[in-house]
Amino acid sequence: MPGPLAVAFAATAFTTRTAVLVALLAAAIFLVPSFNSGLFGYQVMVTPDGMQGRAQSAIWFLANTTSPLAPAIGGVLLGSAGARIALLVFAAVIALAAVLLTLSHAIRSIPLLSDVAAEQSA
Repeated sequence: MPGPLAVAFAATAFTTRTAVLVALLAAAIFLVPSFNSGLFGYQVMVTPDGMQGRAQSAIWFLANTTSPLAPAIGGVLLGSAGARIALLVFAAVIALAAVLLTLSHAIRSIPLLSDVAAEQSA
């Protein structure tokens, strides 16, 4: 999922046409909700019932405490290096995340939800 997002995000660095920017970003984020649903569905399925609140709290804590970093870093990059470089740096970060996720044994060994459900019902 992060691969196409990185490509679309990098492509935004080379255009100033509003329609093209909207199309690129729309294409990039179109599948994000289904990706998030799958990840959260898996997390809920594999987390014991007594740990659901703690797991959700940890996820939201990390997401909410790190979310201000992107605008701050983006602002610094934008002010010091310009829009094109800032966009390419963020695209590179997304691409790096895609590579790390692809190479991660833990991520690649996540079982199918149907397998987990069958195992839990047995």
